[in-house]
Amino acid sequence: MKKVIFSAILMMVSVVAVAQQRAGSLSIVPKVGLTLATVTDDDCATKGGLIAGAEAMYQLTDNIGLSGGLFYAMQGYNSDNEGIKGELDSRYINVPILVNAYVAKGFAVKAGIQAGFLLSAEAGIRGGGANVMMDVKDMCNNADLSIPLGASYEFNRFVVDARYNLGINNVLKEDGGDGNGKNGVFQFTVGYKF
Repeated sequence: MKKVIFSAILMMVSVVAVAQQRAGSLSIVPKVGLTLATVTDDDCATKGGLIAGAEAMYQLTDNIGLSGGLFYAMQGYNSDNEGIKGELDSRYINVPILVNAYVAKGFAVKAGIQAGFLLSAEAGIRGGGANVMMDVKDMCNNADLSIPLGASYEFNRFVVDARYNLGINNVLKEDGGDGNGKNGVFQFTVGYKF
């Protein structure tokens, strides 16, 4: 009896492993993780934040998948100039569309395009007797385009994903400053594939 149960479990596990990358399959992957964001400017340092959302992936072939997602992401940057600490806290809804190429069992490299929609932006200054936060959403572009590049590894339906989102357009509007800073965001997520 134990051999029959073991054989049945082994057969189910092997079917699940094959079905994860079978052409024509559709999967949903809720994810949560960490962002390490900055704005491409000499004065900007990395700011940590949260990312949460989900992706849907359709397997075009056994080795190529197309995914689309919807994520809430905390971005921005920190700065420190002679003891005066500054920060930009920005919140986005990001919509990535990616091609996933499986180069080894469970391991995929990915690239695509991502649209981001600004929900809020606050700038703050601390130090020298000041502690001020103000809404600066009107100074920022409402849309953010980026190119996500990354890799993921799947095991037992868990998905570990690492990406870098290379910003294409400026964070600030041209009239809101020099307008030369673009978002640069590392994101690390863990998800479960349904």
